[in-house]
Amino acid sequence: MTEHEDWTRYHIIKTFKSNKWKFYKPGAKRSIKTGTRQEVIKEALYYVCDNGGYLVVHKPDASVDFIVDNWCG
Repeated sequence: MTEHEDWTRYHIIKTFKSNKWKFYKPGAKRSIKTGTRQEVIKEALYYVCDNGGYLVVHKPDASVDFIVDNWCG
């Protein structure tokens, strides 16, 4: 098992319909936060810090920009 295999994964991606960014857990029906990239990243960092997890932040073209693990807890 890899280091982060059992952690909950979250993603931040740009939506092209509304041209906004969303923070979500794969398989969920709704995003956790939608808004500007700055707003969403801030909320996601607090969320992962409090709840644990593995956050993948994507660039506008959907490639990976950076990854954050539960560095606070």
